[in-house]
Amino acid sequence: MALTSLPTLSNHLSLWKSLFFWLICSSIAISLGVEEAEKPQYHVVNVSSLIPKPSCTRHSKGSSSLGSQKLVVASKNGPCSPSSHTKQNSAFVEALMDDKDRVLSLNFKKVSKFYSKVAASELGSKVQVSQLFHGGEYLTTIGLGTPKVDYHVIMDTGSDSTWVRCKPCSKGCKTDNPLFDPSKSSTYLNGSCKTYSGNDSFKQNYGDGTKSSGHWGCDKLSLEPSDVFENFQFGCGLINTGGDDNFASGAGVLGLGRGDLSLISQTALKFHNTFSYCLPTTSSSEGYLEFGDRAISVTSSSGLQFTSLIKEPSQSIPSHYFQNSLYYVQLLGISVAGIKLNVPSTVFTSRATVIDSGTVLTYLPKTIYIALRTAFKQSMAQYPPAAAQKKLDTCYNVKGISRVSLPYIVFQFGNGANVSLDPSGIVWIPQKNPYVWCLGFAANENSDDITIIGNNQQRGLDILFDMDDSRIGFGTKPCRAGSSSLGSQKLVVASKNGPCSPSSHTKQNSTFVEALMDDKDRVLSLNFKKVSKFYSKVAASELGSRVQVSQLFHGGEYLTTIGLGTPKVDYHVIMDTGSDSTWVRCKPCSKGCKTDNPLFDPSKSSTYLNGSCKTYSGNDSFKQNYGDGTKSSGHWGCDKLSLEPSDVFENFQFGCGLINTGGGDNFASGAGVLGLGRGDLSLISQTALKFHNTFSYCLPTTSSSEGYLEFGDRAISVTSSSGLQFTSLIKEPSQSIPSHYFQNSLYYVQLLGISVAGIKLNVPSTVFTSRATVIDSGTVLTYLPKTIYIALRTAFKQSMAQYPPAAAQKKLDTCYNVKGISRVSLPYIVFQFGNGANVSLDPSGIVWIPQKNPYVWCLGFAANENSDDITIIGNNLQRGLDILFDMDDSRIGFGTKPCGTGLSY
Repeated sequence: MALTSLPTLSNHLSLWKSLFFWLICSSIAISLGVEEAEKPQYHVVNVSSLIPKPSCTRHSKGSSSLGSQKLVVASKNGPCSPSSHTKQNSAFVEALMDDKDRVLSLNFKKVSKFYSKVAASELGSKVQVSQLFHGGEYLTTIGLGTPKVDYHVIMDTGSDSTWVRCKPCSKGCKTDNPLFDPSKSSTYLNGSCKTYSGNDSFKQNYGDGTKSSGHWGCDKLSLEPSDVFENFQFGCGLINTGGDDNFASGAGVLGLGRGDLSLISQTALKFHNTFSYCLPTTSSSEGYLEFGDRAISVTSSSGLQFTSLIKEPSQSIPSHYFQNSLYYVQLLGISVAGIKLNVPSTVFTSRATVIDSGTVLTYLPKTIYIALRTAFKQSMAQYPPAAAQKKLDTCYNVKGISRVSLPYIVFQFGNGANVSLDPSGIVWIPQKNPYVWCLGFAANENSDDITIIGNNQQRGLDILFDMDDSRIGFGTKPCRAGSSSLGSQKLVVASKNGPCSPSSHTKQNSTFVEALMDDKDRVLSLNFKKVSKFYSKVAASELGSRVQVSQLFHGGEYLTTIGLGTPKVDYHVIMDTGSDSTWVRCKPCSKGCKTDNPLFDPSKSSTYLNGSCKTYSGNDSFKQNYGDGTKSSGHWGCDKLSLEPSDVFENFQFGCGLINTGGGDNFASGAGVLGLGRGDLSLISQTALKFHNTFSYCLPTTSSSEGYLEFGDRAISVTSSSGLQFTSLIKEPSQSIPSHYFQNSLYYVQLLGISVAGIKLNVPSTVFTSRATVIDSGTVLTYLPKTIYIALRTAFKQSMAQYPPAAAQKKLDTCYNVKGISRVSLPYIVFQFGNGANVSLDPSGIVWIPQKNPYVWCLGFAANENSDDITIIGNNLQRGLDILFDMDDSRIGFGTKPCGTGLSY
């Protein structure tokens, strides 16, 4: 950070002007109903991070398929929408007209016009570094035997054999995993079952001096419920040297090398010699490991840059090493801050280059390293230097500096692949001093050492290994996370010493020196040099996260996917907390039949029953009227509902919509509506025996990203690390509400106050409680009683006084022109609910940005038009928050951390 210059006369005048202006604004604000606070609080947002993006940024697990671990929620008009008839250019006016109708409906006032189009502003993302860590080895989970037992193993691209510690183990047996017991597996075969593996004796020596020896065995390998392999050959380690706590206290090693006995080769018939992984950017987060078609699928949106695997590197390599294990590529150059290092490509190609999951740092020939270090120093000249950390000789002291600008570092590989490192892959931070940031590269010690691209530089990148086509792909977009369960869509990869490690014997306080000693042994091994000492501990620096806002968008309705019938057919439906009935358009539809979904055909489902199957639903006629004037009518039907492969419900009652009014493109071109209200016919009530009247969701902060919708135990699990603040569901709001509405649909809470930038609005709590407050997934903006809105607007204006005003956008009367401004400070807005729940809004929930003019930012709230209107907390405000609906305990929980904190993507 540059030193602040001494104050000049003009500085002083400017300071006094600012102070005078602040005093005037403060006194005006106080007189208009804003109390003073000691310290304002702000979100700092990059304007450039809010520019629209044309493509969807999907979670690695996220998809609309029902085979995933969660249902996907997407803006109906964004690129993630499952509908092919999205309207990304629909007008701002139409979005607010949609909202107006919804508000009238929620306030029980008749409306007559329907507007189905909603503006979804597409805003570009800019990724912010959060936490940085260093480990060396990563653990994942596999299943062995019948019955299956799970084992946490180190994933290793530098070796072939998969092995686990077995009974009767005699040395190096300490592990937090069970020892594999051959006698307990009904499918175990002793000895080798591959003709090319030699005799039955197993012995694996690693370059760092660790060893495992015992015998070969064959048994069932389970990666996913659908990915089970008979006669998988693995080593049974009976003598494991290198200390009792060797191999990260895991069960053993998962060999991902190129040899005949590697997992990749043994599963080649199904997975076609293909796998991908993402190493997490933080030890408190998870990565993933995928195989076969899913490996290709999960990286398909990563903007992969492919480079060829080298058949014969120019540097002399022992043939048995090259053929059986390592992944060689051609590194041609490196650029720093857009400037290519002035080093001939021949210097790069004279050394073989290996991609390795076990080495921490990236090791370069000395000539290249010196050029890289020089360029990095030039880019970091504004920061004070710090003492070297062992072999890391280029370090900076960032204590007291709020933001650090790290230069782009791009690796140029063969075939034109240019790979920009994630910020977490540029620096290495000692665990004991997180304010010392060092360039995370090192120089080779010997002139004939190979170049090694370590896991530090791989973090945050999707990396696809495709041996059939002899190539490796590197993602150009941030990679996503996995899940720890074997029944999930991916295997989890976690730092062995981070809190995500499946090992209970993690060493988060292990030293920096030990980490580099681990690395030294690994480097010597990869350079085919004998080593004699083993160090099993790796430092994992634990740094607090700081979340960067990416994009903001606005929609109104969100689509998710359910399955109906036998065989199951998927339907994209609007999720709605404000109604109960689930319905889809059915054959023979006569009106409002246009949809990009198939029409449900009762005759094609073997489990369909015509008419009502619930005694409380009346006759067989179905009719659903919405407050915005849209309608669907037809008949009731009962059939199988599929949410997940494990969540299938017989005799689920839903409406068959034959006449659907409100325009041909009504209901977002979806199949219908998913009723998530509180009534007897809602999905929540019909699945109560299994899901216990509990669900949660996260509405995405951007139309180019996805949220989630979860039920039952998973709804609780996914929000368990969100720091939930709970408020009671109100049994009887003080405002008069028609009883049939209250009992059957809406979610009421008690709103007691609002604060802006740490300043509580000077509005009596009785003004808040005199109006019923509803949490609604279908309304866009948040609508407040006029007195509250005026106080909120005044406080917001005070906090935004430094920005030029912009013209009002219809009912949004507090707008700013941020064109040409690189960062905008938005004040924290906190809602105070009953039971002491204080909910801080995500930055995306504070402003509303017209799609046609992303440089006009408006306060995303509006005043009620009538004095008796209820308060509605719309979806704009809910974005980015985990929200848990727990009807059995009559409460709603709001996350205090960005949503998805507890979600395995």
